[in-house]
Amino acid sequence: MAATFMIPGSILTSISALGGSAPETSYVKATVTQIEKHASRVQSRRVTLMFDNGFSTSDWLTVPFDAEGNILSLYADANDKGALSKKGRGCVAAIKTMLLSAGYNNDQMAGGATDEWLLNRVVYLEWHAAADLGAQYGEIAGYLTPQVYETYMAEGKKPAIAGAGRAVAGGSQAGAAPSPTFAAAPVQVAAAPAPAAAAPAPANGVGAPSAGSALPPPPGGASIVN
Repeated sequence: MAATFMIPGSILTSISALGGSAPETSYVKATVTQIEKHASRVQSRRVTLMFDNGFSTSDWLTVPFDAEGNILSLYADANDKGALSKKGRGCVAAIKTMLLSAGYNNDQMAGGATDEWLLNRVVYLEWHAAADLGAQYGEIAGYLTPQVYETYMAEGKKPAIAGAGRAVAGGSQAGAAPSPTFAAAPVQVAAAPAPAAAAPAPANGVGAPSAGSALPPPPGGASIVN
């Protein structure tokens, strides 16, 4: 039988299945199904993540390098030619956080990494539900390493903001004076502080990748630390 339709994969992977609803505030795992370059912002990447129940959401990464490993002019240190600015180092810290969440370690990243390393990988994150945020949509508050996620699961730990929406909704009852209710403060997941200056060149003579050089492919599945 000849096919009567073909739905592009980019569409299928970016749409939630029926019944796939946003989870409650919790620590969850999700799969990176797509990474797209922004049409006009050369440094921006939209990352699509799908939860186990079929619900999809998006996050954004700001990448201060091009495909050849060259620093984008917007993130070059004005006082140190060839070095990455403090802002650029902060962007890399956020990307590294996601790579660590995907199970990679520092040694595996020593030769550089690309967006292909994240595609189809499982990452672990802190999800804040819309009700607890008092907002229309939920959001990703930060990423966890696999080890931290497993520890939280074993302890039955929930984010501090969990249940804030229910507390606010049930704060007053008919016939009684409303009592003040306070939503738990959202957890602030901050990127690691960026060093004030670029890291010195390694003593073994290995420098930054030159234009046109290819970064290494993602490590094989057997070498990933879960």
